[in-house]
Amino acid sequence: MVRNRYAVLSTPAAIAAAVGVLFVTAAIGVTVWGLNVVAEIPEFRDDHAAAETTLLYDAEDGVLGRLFVQDRVWKAFDDIPEIVANAFIAVEDRNFRRHRGVDLRGIGRAFVQNILHSRIVEGGSTITQQLARHLFLGREQTLARKVQEVYLARRIEQSHSKAEILERYLNEIYLGSGAYGVEAASQLYFGKSVSEVGLAEAALLAALPRSPEFYSPVNNPVGARSRRDLVLGLMAEQGYATPDAAAEAAESAVPTPSPRTVSALGEDRAHHFIKHVRDALIDEYGSEKVFTGGLRVYTTLDPDKQTEAENAIDDAFTRAVIPDIEVEEIDGRPTEQPQAALVSLNAKTGEILAMVGGRSTDSFNRATQATRQPGSAFKPFVYATAIMNGRYPGTVVADAPLVESIDDRAVAWPRNYDNVYRGPVTYREALAMSINTAAVRVIDETGVERVAEHLLRYGFSTLTERDGREHHLALALGGVERGVTPLEMTAAYGVFIDGKRGPEPFAIRKVETADGEVLYRHNDNDNDNDNDDNDNDDTADPRILPEAVAYIMDDMLAHAVTDGTGWRAALEGHRVAGKTGTSDRNVDAWFVGYTGDLVTTVWFGEDDGTPMRYVYTDDGYEHTDDLLEFDFRVDSIHSSIVWGRYMESITVEESDRIERPAEIIEVEIDPVTGLAASEHAPVVVPEIMVDPDAGVIKLPSPIPDEPSILEPGFETMLDGEAWSESEPLRTEEFWAPIRSSEIDASTGLLATRWTVFRHEARFIEGSRYKLGPAEYTVHNAKTPDDEPFEGVYRVDENTPVYKLDPSTGLPRDPEGPAYRTVPAFPCLAHCCRPPFPIDRSVVRPNWCITDTANTDH
Repeated sequence: MVRNRYAVLSTPAAIAAAVGVLFVTAAIGVTVWGLNVVAEIPEFRDDHAAAETTLLYDAEDGVLGRLFVQDRVWKAFDDIPEIVANAFIAVEDRNFRRHRGVDLRGIGRAFVQNILHSRIVEGGSTITQQLARHLFLGREQTLARKVQEVYLARRIEQSHSKAEILERYLNEIYLGSGAYGVEAASQLYFGKSVSEVGLAEAALLAALPRSPEFYSPVNNPVGARSRRDLVLGLMAEQGYATPDAAAEAAESAVPTPSPRTVSALGEDRAHHFIKHVRDALIDEYGSEKVFTGGLRVYTTLDPDKQTEAENAIDDAFTRAVIPDIEVEEIDGRPTEQPQAALVSLNAKTGEILAMVGGRSTDSFNRATQATRQPGSAFKPFVYATAIMNGRYPGTVVADAPLVESIDDRAVAWPRNYDNVYRGPVTYREALAMSINTAAVRVIDETGVERVAEHLLRYGFSTLTERDGREHHLALALGGVERGVTPLEMTAAYGVFIDGKRGPEPFAIRKVETADGEVLYRHNDNDNDNDNDDNDNDDTADPRILPEAVAYIMDDMLAHAVTDGTGWRAALEGHRVAGKTGTSDRNVDAWFVGYTGDLVTTVWFGEDDGTPMRYVYTDDGYEHTDDLLEFDFRVDSIHSSIVWGRYMESITVEESDRIERPAEIIEVEIDPVTGLAASEHAPVVVPEIMVDPDAGVIKLPSPIPDEPSILEPGFETMLDGEAWSESEPLRTEEFWAPIRSSEIDASTGLLATRWTVFRHEARFIEGSRYKLGPAEYTVHNAKTPDDEPFEGVYRVDENTPVYKLDPSTGLPRDPEGPAYRTVPAFPCLAHCCRPPFPIDRSVVRPNWCITDTANTDH
């Protein structure tokens, strides 16, 4: 066979031809694209268009505030210290003095450095490119915009000197907290002209352009210092500062500037809400567009509710509900202490209706930025977890501290806020009365890890793995490592209304340009919020609590207001559910509650975490470090008072409670055992629970069997046979007819006719459990912090009495209190007539010598 020699030669030729065609086609395409890009480049001119004010509107479309370029003081280049210019060059554009607008080597170096540091430490854009973007292009990130940026940077370099470019850049750049240019920023952060700044201050200014709000020392002193030190290192590396000078500057503290006044925002009301909206806009559109772009921003703020929220906080101090203390500035924040926050939220829609982030117009928004210990306001999440796993409001828990012996001393924890310990209490009463010991025992029985996992479903962003660590029982009392914000607490409580986690809280309904072009609209925000279709919104699913469990939690929280610590928040004519919360040593004071779909949080606390305890002097109230001797302390009582006054002053829309789910059944229980009451139970109370046959809670409970407060072998409601189809709650076998006997006071045994000192004791027949009333003083015990653990153990006449250690007045059994019994045999020492006449007016109760070692105290 003869091969066609031309076929072999034609293959490379064909490939070359094809490549040529592709090359020509690509070249034509690139040329056309480039011409289009160039054609779209804004007209180059030295004066850019004047900025237009951005307007903020409230929920009724009234003007709420204005955002505009206000704080700029132009500074000639000759008046700006060289150290300032060098600092910006070191971190933003190290080859500025050598390139012609674009630095290809700088782009490559920035790429390598960012890879090595696993974060952005250098940018690829030159100072000239940044100026071009700022003056003409905006923040849009596309290839076409990058080409235009390069083109304009080259034009700027051709028509301006390096000094002119730097002067414009250093006066135009946004440097956080409303300050434009190095002069305004220097005045804001350092309280002096930029011409007077030193090395450390110059480095801090240069640290800001990367992310002005994040690195602003007003908002983030730690981040500002870290970024400043990075700039100092670059300056030393590039020869703009000696290593020693840079190291010395790095030792200096970041300044704590005086907070910016609200006038920069244009209005005297809703300052922190406006700042919250402003920061969200800057994150989305960039500071230049926000302050100069003439946006029209429609917010969720209810003007009437906002006015009343501000009035409620102000009145708390002017009417002396809470002391008004003047202290030295704390981290640059205002001298007024304690500080406050209030947030009102529509739980169904997520709309923020009112927000007070503090008593002054500083930049720190305590409603969204302050992470504080929630105290007992965290307890509902613990009880919800337990009920999800088989408990119910009538489940009984011991109101007694956990006790262990350390170095032969009794160490007890936790203490109750009123220093009273009541013995067996139901979940309902424990939550209503905010009993710390009960909450700790509930989380111990339920499991810390289980509670921590459940908490994550409520949307808390500040929880850490350490919060769910084993034996971290303080979680039940709000002991979270980083704290929580008032806004997130408000949203979390909305779950208890119907069991659903509602939409994420939001403040902006719509954003338009000055020409009416809609840039952003919140999902379905303009639709009817009462539309039932909203129930299927993805943001509300999955359900956090079964409807029946949510109904129970709502009922328990309502009880906490009508018959518990939150009674001061009650509103005439409205159903209120909520919970008080005071963190350890009165550092934080909370009330979180709702009526209808309106959830509101009120918080008070000192900015630096100082306990809110004060003494009265001739000059008014002053702080005291004495935790025992004080004239006034702020706690959740005051938060609930302010909450109630605020809610009374606004128009609260009626909202029906969710219909009782079919899975909820009513039972009559004995509050000592938590079981169905028998004929001998002295007290019977109505209660609700989830029908165990409904399948909405976990049965049998995976929770470890709770330490029984009854005698060994007595079956609790969560033991295997507690549930049955015919009997949802087994009848207790604890009670029997109540009897009484006289007891010898000196021996604790049954009195005889010859007993001198005696008292009557009531007890349950059969078990002989002693009944109250009884009261014992707690003594000779310490807290884990080595403070005296004091209080009183007090039970009423229908409650059995715990066995107590006579040396402390605390329960003997560390695994769970057991009950004291009345002896069944007489005092043998007093079985006959005394051998000598007795003068009862002088004889001591322990006149006889007898062995009382086995006496049951």
